[in-house]
Amino acid sequence: MEMKQMKKQMRLLLCCLIFVLMASGVSFTAEAATPKKTKLTQDEETHTFSNAKDGSFRYDYAVKSDYYRGVAVDESTKIRYMLIDYGDRLWAVVADGDSEWTGSYDTSSYLANMSISFKPSTTKTVLQIKKNKTGNKYLENGFYYADDYSILTTGFSMDTYYINGAKAKGVKEIDGVYYFFQKGKQVTKTGWYQSGKTYVYVSKKQVKYRFNGLVCYQYKASGKKRVTNKFLTINDVEYRFDKAGNLEQGFQEIAGEYYYFQDGRARTNYYKKVGKYGYYFGADGKAVRNTWVKHKKIDRYFAASGHNTRIFYAADYTKADKAGRYMLYKNKKWSYAADGIHKINGVYYYFKKSKLGTTSCWYDKNDTTSYYMKKGTVLYKRVYKDNTYRFYQLINNKWKKAKNIWTPAKKGEIHYYNEDGVLQYKYFTEKYKTGAYQKTMWCHNTDTNRWQKMKNMLVSYKTDYYYAGLDGRLLTGEGWHTIDDWSAVYTDAAGKVSKYIYYDAEQDCSVYKQGIYLNEPVTGLVTVQINGKDVYYLIGESGTATTGSQEIGNYIYDFDRYGRAYTRRLEGTLYWNTDEWMARVINTYLGKTNIPCNVFADQAYALAGGDNPIFKLAVKYTDEVTGGIILDRMYTGTEWGGTATISAKLTLSDGTNWLEPDSVVLNSNVTPFSYDALTPGDMIIYYKGKNKEASHVSLYLGKFENAQAVKDYLVKIGISKKKAEACVKDWGTYYGNDGTYWCIHGGMGKTSQVYISNSVYCIPASNNTNTYARKIVNVID
Repeated sequence: MEMKQMKKQMRLLLCCLIFVLMASGVSFTAEAATPKKTKLTQDEETHTFSNAKDGSFRYDYAVKSDYYRGVAVDESTKIRYMLIDYGDRLWAVVADGDSEWTGSYDTSSYLANMSISFKPSTTKTVLQIKKNKTGNKYLENGFYYADDYSILTTGFSMDTYYINGAKAKGVKEIDGVYYFFQKGKQVTKTGWYQSGKTYVYVSKKQVKYRFNGLVCYQYKASGKKRVTNKFLTINDVEYRFDKAGNLEQGFQEIAGEYYYFQDGRARTNYYKKVGKYGYYFGADGKAVRNTWVKHKKIDRYFAASGHNTRIFYAADYTKADKAGRYMLYKNKKWSYAADGIHKINGVYYYFKKSKLGTTSCWYDKNDTTSYYMKKGTVLYKRVYKDNTYRFYQLINNKWKKAKNIWTPAKKGEIHYYNEDGVLQYKYFTEKYKTGAYQKTMWCHNTDTNRWQKMKNMLVSYKTDYYYAGLDGRLLTGEGWHTIDDWSAVYTDAAGKVSKYIYYDAEQDCSVYKQGIYLNEPVTGLVTVQINGKDVYYLIGESGTATTGSQEIGNYIYDFDRYGRAYTRRLEGTLYWNTDEWMARVINTYLGKTNIPCNVFADQAYALAGGDNPIFKLAVKYTDEVTGGIILDRMYTGTEWGGTATISAKLTLSDGTNWLEPDSVVLNSNVTPFSYDALTPGDMIIYYKGKNKEASHVSLYLGKFENAQAVKDYLVKIGISKKKAEACVKDWGTYYGNDGTYWCIHGGMGKTSQVYISNSVYCIPASNNTNTYARKIVNVID
């Protein structure tokens, strides 16, 4: 009170000062500054509230705030009071700007002569406050002050409910109706709400249920009572209350359904044996019926009664005596299922001697239907109908016709079913009982309704490619396998094809494929082996081989019409097809007599060349007289070896057309003898001992595995079998010869015969007068 008297005295003093200044003639203009709005604060020592920076309580700030609850005027004192909400309580604050008590919330406004410590908490005030426009009811009929001068009143102020001046919380009864409050606000939205350990359900702005964790009460106009014999979802959790209103417990039958409760909640996905029967309570809490359930490595079937009547223990079940067992409940007892195939939880299993099978095999149910199982689990079903087999596999617990699939059949036999689900291919592995069928593939001919062995063709088996040879067996062994003069495959040790070259007659070109699926793009130069020889191909973007002479690096490759090049040559060297040349030479001279070696060699070059000018520096062949390569004269081996310049006339191509006849030197490239330096068509020069004069010459034919391979080659180019047998001499590896390198000799024996032998390095003779190869003339180079 002293503070307020001091404020009053200060205002009087200020008025006097202004009056004196005005009387003395001092003129000034005073403009009161509006203090800045601040947060509402309470001074408990002076019992005042402030909402302005100068410490005052301004009505205009308060009336627009969220703490404003109402306003009224005391009819006797004409002082305006404002009802505000602060600290979860109501306060009556003087809101007159002209009053010395503005901001005060104690009784000093009407009991000015009483001390600040006076607290009429037990006496109702005599204030008569007129009802204001907002319809506020709490100041018009009088009220009580609490010890701290807050207002003790019960009821709504705007949308907040107070009990003795404090904000209501929890469930409260008002005029016989139950409401739910949170921080004084009535909860009106329908739903469940948590209040401490209690859950409250509000519907139509009133409390309908309250659950304290043990029992649940329902509220009606007649009062509250326990919920009994009922399911009730509380805050998204379903509870069951028994007839006494307690939480349901244990095994119960409700409306024909079985449940198992724990503290009112139905157990879900839960197996429980009750009495002598087992039950499984599903996701909805009800005991399942007419269905299988897999639970902890056990498949159980529950009948229409809900009782467990079948049990299957997985093969890896922890108890060995039960693992793989299938049991049925019949005639009030459990017993093992009969041997054979049983459908368990959508899967077919095979049982033998009352236990799950452990092998992979076929089981014939009858003459037309068989099942294939792997370690007891049935994977496939085969049905014989309309003179063929159809295959089915289990998908999503249903038999579906299998398509485009390889499947096991009988021991050592594997079948392929096409897109129609019909058996199309059979493959017999090395385990098949009949040796003639092992590692062969057969195809069903629908026109003849017969099975045909697949031969000399690429076949697809499972995810890989293989090649069926001439006898139908799949080729094996790592390396190249010759199919014919235009085709070959490369396989790994298991026979899987990863490279394939073949001639495509429709495209009239060779095609090269590579990769485990033969679909990897390959371009550039590739090397394959055909008939034991390295063959070059130049592969373009489309996978097809290029023809004609092509410069690659420092070499020219002469690709024939099939895209093959057997050799490569440096720029400027001659070209002709050595296979065609040798065929002419052999057909003309093989077996003939009285032809000295040098005469044979010199005349043989007249047969060199061809009729296609697409290769650069190709030699033109017309006949023996006009060439070929026509030597100026007959030369000796010594001269070929370097003592003379061997010249000849010939016609060459520019890669497109034939040029004018020209003369070339044939022995410009003479090298010491070595097997690696040999090229088919080269001349080999022999010497006896240290003689400087050559004693023999031969033409190098090529490399063949053995004498029979040479004979087969001769027959292929038109030589009779009889002549081939007579004119091929096999010296093996005697006298230092390799045995796989073969040449054509003239002037051999007493009759100076022309024959073929593998005495490339050493020509044996009597009296130790052997002749040895010393030089090679690379005529083509």
